[in-house]
Amino acid sequence: MDFLELWGNNGDLHLDSSIGPSVKVNGMELSSPELRGNIARFFCQPWWGRLWTVQEFILAKKIFFQSGRCTLSGDLPGKCVQHLRKHTSAMCCTQLSSIMRLTDSQTGLCLMDAMSKPNLLEHARFNRFHRPFYYILQLFRHLECTDPRDKIYDMLNLAIGPYMDLILPDYTRSLESVLTLATISIVERSQSLHIFSLLHYGRRNLTKLPSFVPDLTESVLLDANRLEHTDRVEMVRLFRASGDSKSDLRLVSTTKASTSGFIFDSVSAVGIPLGASSLENWRTLAQVDDDPDASYPQTDVSRETAFWQTLCGGSVGAIVRGEYEFEGVDDRTGYQMYQQWIAWVTAPHDSIEQKSLTSLDGIDFNTAYLAAAVGHRFFVTQNGYFGLAPATTSTRDYVTILAGGPVPYILRPVSDEVSIEYIHGTATSALGYRILGDAYVHGIMDGELSNRKFEDIVLV
Repeated sequence: MDFLELWGNNGDLHLDSSIGPSVKVNGMELSSPELRGNIARFFCQPWWGRLWTVQEFILAKKIFFQSGRCTLSGDLPGKCVQHLRKHTSAMCCTQLSSIMRLTDSQTGLCLMDAMSKPNLLEHARFNRFHRPFYYILQLFRHLECTDPRDKIYDMLNLAIGPYMDLILPDYTRSLESVLTLATISIVERSQSLHIFSLLHYGRRNLTKLPSFVPDLTESVLLDANRLEHTDRVEMVRLFRASGDSKSDLRLVSTTKASTSGFIFDSVSAVGIPLGASSLENWRTLAQVDDDPDASYPQTDVSRETAFWQTLCGGSVGAIVRGEYEFEGVDDRTGYQMYQQWIAWVTAPHDSIEQKSLTSLDGIDFNTAYLAAAVGHRFFVTQNGYFGLAPATTSTRDYVTILAGGPVPYILRPVSDEVSIEYIHGTATSALGYRILGDAYVHGIMDGELSNRKFEDIVLV
């Protein structure tokens, strides 16, 4: 806590004594395993992992942390995160990146992950009035609570604007019922399907939950990927694949929903999931090197351009109002970012270039790449479109546009027709679909298909 207090109040101090005045606590610098261990143990305390503490922190008028006999002003951990961001951007502390990734032997936590905990709370505190309620749910879905229904109920006090009084806490309802009701209510209030970007997160635990309802109890497959999943939810806000349409999603039974939309294309080939050799595999699948200048479908851009813009999900990271956000990628500057990034990822193993990405432009591209690609795989459609879809996607799945959807979605038909009580007042049966998750498909993200005719689609 001494380190957090000292650096929180003195952000100009470096974390590397070879640069100039630096942070030292009892003669120890951040390179000291003992100091890093003390910081890690503070952030490993149970308070940081419990869901009920979120509203306690965000809604409090004044905050103090107490650990044993030590107290710390509640704003100082957040200030340390701001100072860390400043020194990282300035690239003044050359060893900072490697030091932040050194794992403490006792807790198994590195400083990068430790500092992400106060960063998350400060981010939510700052953005509560600038982000929709589903974004707050995404930020803290990994935290623990005794009753999993509180994944929704504990967050209701943080809902503002159209999300206020979203649902009433009712502990007679099943967990599946609470999650379904919250999902439908969020869609109705927002008139959009943004919450569908919370679907593909990790391994679903609730086998009886409809595919269109995010399982807030599921565990992300790799703990380190939580940030990328949240970044993806933020990135999706850039797009309007369904144009100005409003969602008409509604329940037609306890486990089925009806929505307007249309099937755009089918998946004809999929690459391997994101990993060490995925980039080479994806490029081969796209057949870019056969003719890089060949035209991409329905556009005036080349296949090469379409490929690298697909990799970053059509966006790059940027500092906006002091916060890290995403913005649409520019062909010229974006390509420069891509070149710096590709030089890094293709550098020989253990080379200086491979060990450190020092260009801010390259870092911004890498952030977008991870947000777009983590948990996803590259694919090509029957009509030659490139995209990134959930890792569970396979050939013959469908690329669809749904009313109110900012992005396309991947649907898989169920084996049999499902009986639907009423759609638009008429009893019927129809082919049902499971939704696998959201997708990036280059060339259809900005309403290019909004004049297509919408039909009823049943989700199960």
